[in-house]
Amino acid sequence: MIASLIRYVPSEDARRAYTRVLQGHIALARAVFPAGTPGLMLEMLSREPLWKDGMNFLHGTGHGIGAFLNVHEGPFGIGGGAVHASKLMDNARARRMYLAPIEEGYSLSDEPGFYDVEKGFGIRIEADLIVEAATTRYEIATRLPSDGHRLPNDRRGRDHLVHFEGDAPPLPLGMARDDLGLPS
Repeated sequence: MIASLIRYVPSEDARRAYTRVLQGHIALARAVFPAGTPGLMLEMLSREPLWKDGMNFLHGTGHGIGAFLNVHEGPFGIGGGAVHASKLMDNARARRMYLAPIEEGYSLSDEPGFYDVEKGFGIRIEADLIVEAATTRYEIATRLPSDGHRLPNDRRGRDHLVHFEGDAPPLPLGMARDDLGLPS
């Protein structure tokens, strides 16, 4: 379940931050990765949209849920992207959590955020996920580099519409296409 509570008309900064957090949340929720991938490698998916806009959040993106009916528990976590690598290397708990393999059947949280105390808003989008087995396959789909409009419609990935001319997915919260970097 994802709930949004907005008690005022959000500023452009708040709308942009919400969009970036939502993009990161969706990227992690839709991730396809090999069994045994550590959470540190998945962390970047949720942070990339924020990093592109110079934003970050200072907590882990996700954690294990429910092995012992606890909420924040291992043996794994998705995090480590908010600190310099040297801090991870010096912290045994962080290494254990964020380098642990994520396997099929694990329950985990997906909760990126952004907080701007000076501007008086904070955003956090949370959902619980269950890791399922998926077939990962790769296919060369481009005929010419950066020439996506020549691809047949059935080859166009909805995650990469910014590279193509054509249909786009619905926009969150009535955002304009240029807010998301999508073609107009």
